[in-house]
Amino acid sequence: MLISDCGFRSAGIGNPKSGIGRGGRGWLCIGALLVMAWPLCGAAQDDRDDDPTKLPGEADRFYRLGQWEKAETLMREAVAKEAGDRNRSGLVNVLYRARKYDDCMKECEQLAQTKDPGLRAWALAVKGTCAWKKGDAAGARTWCEQATAIADAKAVNAFPAARRIVHMTLAFSAWKWRESKHFIVIHPPDAPFASDLPSFEAKLEAAYAATSGALEASLDDRIEVYCFNDQRQADEILGVPLSFTVARERAAYVLPTSSIGHAIAHVLSFYAASRKDRERPRSVFLREGIACALAYDRLWDERMAEVPATLARDGRLLPLAELLARDGTGAEFTATAGAFVRWLRESRGAEKFLKLWTEYNDGADPWTHVYGEAIKDLEAAWRKSLAR
Repeated sequence: MLISDCGFRSAGIGNPKSGIGRGGRGWLCIGALLVMAWPLCGAAQDDRDDDPTKLPGEADRFYRLGQWEKAETLMREAVAKEAGDRNRSGLVNVLYRARKYDDCMKECEQLAQTKDPGLRAWALAVKGTCAWKKGDAAGARTWCEQATAIADAKAVNAFPAARRIVHMTLAFSAWKWRESKHFIVIHPPDAPFASDLPSFEAKLEAAYAATSGALEASLDDRIEVYCFNDQRQADEILGVPLSFTVARERAAYVLPTSSIGHAIAHVLSFYAASRKDRERPRSVFLREGIACALAYDRLWDERMAEVPATLARDGRLLPLAELLARDGTGAEFTATAGAFVRWLRESRGAEKFLKLWTEYNDGADPWTHVYGEAIKDLEAAWRKSLAR
């Protein structure tokens, strides 16, 4: 799981000019936020993996691509050269994301020897999270209690990052796990849908198969699906709106009624690029577009058919170049993105779109490079299709 920097920028985290975000201690404070889920605030279905971690050297590139073995190798080399708090906490972050919980716990034990009480509390909290992930609820409570004791000895509200991890770990440790071929469904023990989990899993697996085939991508690991009873429960544990995904983490945080296909498409599309040693497009419009186009969801199908056509008819459909550069949110933006990507795949071919997906960031004009057409010509053809 992951915490991005949403909600913390206003407090100074991630701001190099602030006391929180400045220097080595600031880097460690940011790193301390990266172990539990925390989405960008205020939007629905979207990918939430824009965390502020900055690992040293080439390890950072592999981290951002979700290539955990390569990132781990480089971080272990960094620790061997200089076993300081910064390098070891970076290694902890990588191991946690790689789901190497035993190794992560060992590094947390080393990190807990630091003289920095805040980092010591964080290391113990992460160790508790790893214990929970390994199915050791008692161990999770033990390490979380130790982390809390360190924080309480400092001040009532000291070390909020560690406290946040403890809070989530203890809350989730009471939940149940169920594994299928490609998923781990994590849900409250009183979940109303729990009696019909086989149907829910079948829905997940069907969406995975369809999206995996469309993207020519699969995962070696399972996708974790945290399924909440309602938004109030999510507020109590996460403090943010559902639904969202953390693609790099192979995780989705949803309601039973969420568009599961949308979430799965976000995860698989991330790794469709990563497996080719590429970063997916930096355009949010394209990211949301592929997730919506491959959601295989009736509601999104209706929105994609109606929303952009209505916007075009009313003269409110923004130029494509502007949409591609926007960091938009909401159903209107996402439905328009999905409609464009679906049209592009159907009219110009899925194979060419996959080429665009992996090579979009390479040059100033990916459209001419992939399609042999200027973006204005593609836009004109798309708008013409909306008028039918």
